Amino acid sequence: MFTTVGVKPIDAAASPAQQTVKSGQRVVLPCPVKVEAKNFALSWSKESHNGEKTDLKLSDHSNRVRLAEDKVSLVISTVTVGDAGHYHCRVGLPQMDEMVGSIQLNILAPPGAPQLFLQVPPNPALENWHLLCVTKGFYPAHLTLRWTWRSTAAKATPVSASCTLKPANQENSKLPAHAEITQTASSQANSTVYLHPHFCVSGPDGLGPESQLTSVLSLPSRTSVSADVKFTCTVEDHPALDATLSASFDWGK
Repeated sequence: MFTTVGVKPIDAAASPAQQTVKSGQRVVLPCPVKVEAKNFALSWSKESHNGEKTDLKLSDHSNRVRLAEDKVSLVISTVTVGDAGHYHCRVGLPQMDEMVGSIQLNILAPPGAPQLFLQVPPNPALENWHLLCVTKGFYPAHLTLRWTWRSTAAKATPVSASCTLKPANQENSKLPAHAEITQTASSQANSTVYLHPHFCVSGPDGLGPESQLTSVLSLPSRTSVSADVKFTCTVEDHPALDATLSASFDWGK
C-alpha cells in the first residue's frame, strides 16, 4: 500500500546540488527525491560533460557503482575522472508522475610531482642547454608551473618565471577543456643570473581527460655562470593540491 504523497523534492540543505571528491575516493550520492513509500521504482542515469547519457545498471552487491544500504543513494567506489558528470535519480509510483532529481559530481585529479629533464644540445659548448619541468595526470586543466632560481653567491630575491594553464571556458564544463597558456617573468637588476626565455607546452596525459604541462627553461651557458645556480620548479594553483610539490636542479661550472 502506498502513501498519499509517495515522493517529493528533498530539502536543498539536506541534499547538496553537487559534490566534489578526489580521484580514488569513495562517494555516496543521495537521491534528490525523498522517498516516503515502501514500494517504488528507482533508476539512476548519468550525463557526462560531453552530453553523453548512460543508464546505470545497479545492484546492492559489491560492484564499483551500486545502491547504498538505503536502496536509494548511489555509491561509487574508487572514483575516476571519467565518473564526473550530472547524475539523475528517477523515482516513480503507480498513478503518479515520475519525479527526477539531479546532482553533479566533480572529480579532482591531483598533479604528479614535477620531474626535471636536462636537454643537451648538439654542440654543448656553444648552444644553450634546456631544463624541462613536467607534471601530469591532473584534472581539471588549471595549474601553474613556477620556476625560481638563485645563485649561491646572491642574496637578492630569486628570479622567477611561470607557465599557467587554464580551461578555455571555466563557466561551461561541458565544453572541451582546451587550454590557454600565459607566461610571466620577473627579474632583479642585481641578480647574477640573466633571465633567459622559456616556453610552455600543454596537452592530454594519455587517452583520458587528464592533462600534462611542460615548462622549458633556457639555461645560461656554463662559462657565464660565476657560481652555482639552483633552479627550482614548483607546482601551484591546482584545486587538488594538499602540499607543495617541487623539484630542484643545480647548474654551474
